[in-house]
Amino acid sequence: MSNILYLNPTNDQLVVLILFKNKKVFKIVKRYQRPLGKTFLKLINELLKKAKIKPTALKAIAVVCGPGSFSSLRVGLVVANTLAWALKIPIISLKTDELVLVNERQLLKIIKKKLENKRFKPVAPFYDKEPNITYPKSR
Repeated sequence: MSNILYLNPTNDQLVVLILFKNKKVFKIVKRYQRPLGKTFLKLINELLKKAKIKPTALKAIAVVCGPGSFSSLRVGLVVANTLAWALKIPIISLKTDELVLVNERQLLKIIKKKLENKRFKPVAPFYDKEPNITYPKSR
């Protein structure tokens, strides 16, 4: 399987990769900029242009589902799930603990193993704790 889009919205940077069949890796890492949705989509578009492929050439999406920042996970997973659904390609979830000290080649092996006989099924966020939602102060 080739042309896999990998998205990692879990830390203070957005990581977007396109993995080719053990050949080239195109990668963009940028610090968050608001609004996150536009930033993520802009990076994906930039990466696709850099790799000289169209979105329809993607065969799968792999996304890190957490744990991580509440807002960045929500936005990152909405982008990943929507792209996978629109392109009718499988999507898989990865957790950060699976990716400790993993290089791109090892990442590709992990993704390929998880993709065996996989169909589209939305990925849910993994927060690792209850979200801390604050309320406005009384006036």
